[in-house]
Amino acid sequence: MESRPSGHLVLHSTETALLRVQNDILCALNRNELVILVLLDLSAAFYTVDHTLLVTRLSTRFGFQGTVPKWLKSYLSSRELFIKVGDSHSSQRALKCGVLQGSALGPLLYLLYTSPIADIINAHGLSYHLYADETQLYITFNSTSSNDIQQVKLRVECCVRDIDEWMIRDYLKLNQDKTDLVVISSRFHPMPDIGHITVGSECIAPCDSVRNSGVQFDSIFSFEEHIKNICKSSFYHLRDIAKIRKYLSQDTL
Repeated sequence: MESRPSGHLVLHSTETALLRVQNDILCALNRNELVILVLLDLSAAFYTVDHTLLVTRLSTRFGFQGTVPKWLKSYLSSRELFIKVGDSHSSQRALKCGVLQGSALGPLLYLLYTSPIADIINAHGLSYHLYADETQLYITFNSTSSNDIQQVKLRVECCVRDIDEWMIRDYLKLNQDKTDLVVISSRFHPMPDIGHITVGSECIAPCDSVRNSGVQFDSIFSFEEHIKNICKSSFYHLRDIAKIRKYLSQDTL
């Protein structure tokens, strides 16, 4: 499976990211394979980007030379942050790290800063999709023997461990206790017992379903849980509208 980052690219969105991963999983199920999907969670990822490491990576990995690194150093330096509530605001503090998530350049700089993650995943032979600070790892297999399952688990654990170690070195933080794991198979395929995977000091057990960019991925890929949640939310809002219906004009309705 070819994988790539797509966050903040033209004509790409969470929808295209979900469609890509969904298509890969459906193709695997069609081949009568099983899928282990791991969703990694980062803590305040955009706000811990080290400026010195970022400029160095842009120069050594992406060939930014000459005046451009000086522009970026100037762009990232001498920034201050304060909180404003109404007419009151806090004292100003120097912003020594991080890029602005809502800016035009910030998300692109973050993607370039975290590009080594793709190298780590490729080295372990896993498939992946990156969208902004969301990292999805998945691996397919077709054997249910305990030895083969242990080998697959080991590859996943080693990959996540190396990602965690890289993040520590580069001042990012992987939320180990918020890592989600789901084993996906067709409803006609026996579900293997993989136990749990170890992520740092946490033991992550498979879930029946996980929330992936707002969509529930369940263990048999039926989307029943997601549909149920959508219907529940829709009925909730319809009941609220019904309560104020008599106060609304026909045009508003």
